[in-house]
Amino acid sequence: MMSNKTNNKINNSTNNNLLNNKIIFFNNNKLVRLSNYLFILLLFSFLLFLVSCSSQYSKDYSTGTEGIRVEMLDVSKGDRFIQGQNLNLVLEISNQGRYDEPMGYIAISGYDPSAIFFSEQKKELPLLLAKNQYTDGESKIIKIEELQPLKVPYGSSYKTNIMISACYNYQTKATLPVCIIPNMDEYVKGTSTCRIEPTSLSTQGAPVAVTYIEPSMSNEQLQFLIHITNVGKGIIIKEDHLNDCPTNIGLTDIDELVIEARISALGYAECTNNGRVKLIDGKGVALCYLPKGVGTYSYTTEMEIVLNYGYSTSISKQIEVINPFYTGQEQNTGWE
Repeated sequence: MMSNKTNNKINNSTNNNLLNNKIIFFNNNKLVRLSNYLFILLLFSFLLFLVSCSSQYSKDYSTGTEGIRVEMLDVSKGDRFIQGQNLNLVLEISNQGRYDEPMGYIAISGYDPSAIFFSEQKKELPLLLAKNQYTDGESKIIKIEELQPLKVPYGSSYKTNIMISACYNYQTKATLPVCIIPNMDEYVKGTSTCRIEPTSLSTQGAPVAVTYIEPSMSNEQLQFLIHITNVGKGIIIKEDHLNDCPTNIGLTDIDELVIEARISALGYAECTNNGRVKLIDGKGVALCYLPKGVGTYSYTTEMEIVLNYGYSTSISKQIEVINPFYTGQEQNTGWE
C-alpha cells in the first residue's frame, strides 16, 4: 500500500495539472475573444472605408456656379513694399466647372507701368481639365514675371489696385427629360403616357445655367421657352470680343450668348435670332422649335441644351510701394 505521503504528492500533482489546464484554457479563451474583437474592429473599419469611398464617388459633380477661378498667392506676404523689391506675383488658376480646357488668358491691369514693370500684360490661360467624380478640377500655378524692381514714380509712396482678370470661353450643358406626343388626339384626350409640363433645373457646373424650361405643343411643332441665368460672379462676353477683355469691352459686347438645343430622335432645334440670346439683369429667354416627328404613341426622351459664351471674372489687390529715401523734393517736376 502507498503511504499517505505518496498519496498527497499524487493529489497535489493532479491538482496542479488541473489548475494549469484551467489557466491554459482561460488564456486560450481570452486570445480567441481578443482575436474576434480585432476581426470585428478591422471589418468595421473596412466597411467605413467603403462607405466613405462610395459617398465620394456618388457626389454630384455636375452642379456649381464657377468656371475658371483665380487666386492670388502672397509669396512676399503683406501689401506694403519697399522701392527696389519685387512683387513676386504668383497665381493659382483652377477649373471649377464641367467644361474641359477652356481657352483664354489672364490679364493684368490697374497699375502705372512706370512703377510696376510686368513683362507682359496678358498671359495665356493654361489648359485645365474640368472637375469630375475623381477630381475637383485641375489647377496650375503661374508666376507673373517682372522686368525690374518696383519704383515710386512720384512722392514718398505709390498706391494702386492691381486687377487680375480671367477672360475665357466656356460652355454649359444641360440635359433634361421631355415628353414627345406625335399624335394630337392622344394629347387632347389625355391618354398620353407622359405630360408636357414645365421643368426647373439646378446649376450645371458653369457660371451660366439653364434654370427653367416651359414646353408647349402645336399641331406640327414642339416649342420650348428656355430660361437662362448668369449664376456666376463675372460677366458674359461675346466670344468674338474676348480679345478686348477686360478694359476695352463695351456695353454691346456683354450679356450675350449662343444656344443650341437638340433631341437625338428629332435633330437640332431652330431657335429665334439664330440662337443668340441677350440677357438683361443676368437673365434671358430663348425660344426654340422642333418638329414633333411621326409616330402613334407618346414617349419620354432627353433634350440636350448647350450654351456657348465668353466669360470674365476679376480679383484685385491693393499694394503700396514706399520710397524710404524720399526727401520731400522732386527732381524735374517742372515747378519753380
